[in-house]
Amino acid sequence: GINAVYFFVTGKRITNTEADAWDILWKVFDAEVLNFTTIVRTNFGKFRDPKATEQNTKEMKKSSTAARRIMSNVKNPIMYVDNPPADYGDNPNREDSRKILLGHLALSQKVFKPPVFKEVKQRISNHVEEARRLAEERAQLQKQIEEMKRAQDIAAKNQAQAQARLEEQLEEMKRARDTTAEDLAKVQELLEAQKEKMKRDQDANAREQAEARALMHRLCKQEKKEDDEVSREMCNLIREQGNKGICETVLGGAGKGVDMAGRWVGSKVDAAVEVVKAVPESCSVM
Repeated sequence: GINAVYFFVTGKRITNTEADAWDILWKVFDAEVLNFTTIVRTNFGKFRDPKATEQNTKEMKKSSTAARRIMSNVKNPIMYVDNPPADYGDNPNREDSRKILLGHLALSQKVFKPPVFKEVKQRISNHVEEARRLAEERAQLQKQIEEMKRAQDIAAKNQAQAQARLEEQLEEMKRARDTTAEDLAKVQELLEAQKEKMKRDQDANAREQAEARALMHRLCKQEKKEDDEVSREMCNLIREQGNKGICETVLGGAGKGVDMAGRWVGSKVDAAVEVVKAVPESCSVM
């Protein structure tokens, strides 16, 4: 419960901000809280002088409508103290003011238990439970975030490694492609050289064949010419001497017949010999 409620006024008059705080006070609890409330006028150097404190009370009531309303509802008399900040050094007023407040609090034996306390306590309990739950959820969420961050780091690392491997494979493929292109160029160059060589060989063979045909043609013409000449001479001998004369001439080894046979044979010696061998048989038949 509550033993005492102190409403501090720091200046010579009750300000609008202080009046608003007063309205909140009795609205939150209820009107009974006014029986446990005491207005404390601080920063009043003459707090030991009863006449000075009484005069200030009168002036405060006259200062504003809000001041009169507040002071008329308060059952307890106004307390006067002077409590300067501690950094001002030792000040007997601060110690005496402390004793006044503690003495008043010690005399406040009644306990005020506003109904709102139970609700406030429940709210506080709910708030604590909600804060605990939120803290657990926050811890769980933080754990999930850290796990996600680790997973992202691992994924980023794996992606970087995969990217590096891919770039390495692409580089190898590029080198292989360049090597293949170079090999293809060499093969193409060899093929071109081979084609050129084959063409030269074909041209050479064609020339050789043409020369051979020309030579064969000349030989044939020469052979035909010689054959024609021999035939003419043989015919002349036949007309001049007759078959018997030819046989005698050949068998007797006449020089003229032998000379004609030798010229006729030329490169065909075997054929000429066969002709000469055939002559005696013809002669014997005749």
